[in-house]
Amino acid sequence: MSRQSPRFAALLLVLALLPYPAGAQSAHDVPFIIEEGWGSGAGFQQLLVDAIRDAERVVVTEHSNRLDRWDRKGKFDGPYVMYSAHELTSEERARLLQAVESADPQASPGPMCLFTPHHAIELYVGGKRDSTIEICFSCGELRWDAVQAFYPRALLEVFRTSVVAGGLNPTQDWRKKVGRVRRDSPDDQYRDPAQRRWYPGL
Repeated sequence: MSRQSPRFAALLLVLALLPYPAGAQSAHDVPFIIEEGWGSGAGFQQLLVDAIRDAERVVVTEHSNRLDRWDRKGKFDGPYVMYSAHELTSEERARLLQAVESADPQASPGPMCLFTPHHAIELYVGGKRDSTIEICFSCGELRWDAVQAFYPRALLEVFRTSVVAGGLNPTQDWRKKVGRVRRDSPDDQYRDPAQRRWYPGL
């Protein structure tokens, strides 16, 4: 049996620790993998800068999560509800791009907590959603379905600023909010995010 090099073994360890986005909701069926030194998010950062520049539209969204509600048997059964969305203006996009470019590239593994995102940054190209960055402000973690790599931790505050500027709220009682969706409603089922139901004002 051949012995693996320390470099290859280290790469396997890094990839094992990275979150792999399940069910890509964009043109990226398999996220691009970046091999970088431990603690560096520069590759992720540069790809994100390029993606924002290339995007025709950048939209910030607020949505429910399957884990927001459970039934009497303890099974999570929350519906997918799109509460609100804000398309960034040209000025807001310029500020976002500048903030991403100037962010500290220092990266670290994500926290060991349950990833329950309620916000997202969506990038549109050619009239279609090209990629999505899901953000969980509760545990301080994000996942981009276009890239599998460590990301600059400073991006969380960058995105928080964009979410707040768009009139969305990073901190809410999500269980109470999803509870306003009737359980017996035809829309009360967890849908693919591509099949969105809008509940403005919730």
